[in-house]
Amino acid sequence: AGLWELPGGKVEDGEAPEHAVVRECREEIALELRVVDVLEVAYHRYPEKDVLLLFYDCRVAGGELAPLGVADSAAGRRLVEKLKAGR
Repeated sequence: AGLWELPGGKVEDGEAPEHAVVRECREEIALELRVVDVLEVAYHRYPEKDVLLLFYDCRVAGGELAPLGVADSAAGRRLVEKLKAGR
């Protein structure tokens, strides 16, 4: 309880990573984003797989923040309210 989860997910076959972040935010929190830049790249090697994490600087281009999909829970709704309030 009280933990936050950032929107995100896997890049689909043939999809550019920056398009994936825009799609995931549209699907999970109803915001249309414009990707500005890559902020950070992290790579982790696990016994069963390798994981590459890309962190983007984005700007809201449209939509209204709403709890959808993964964020559609009590915790997700609290996060949305905090983000709307600028906290």
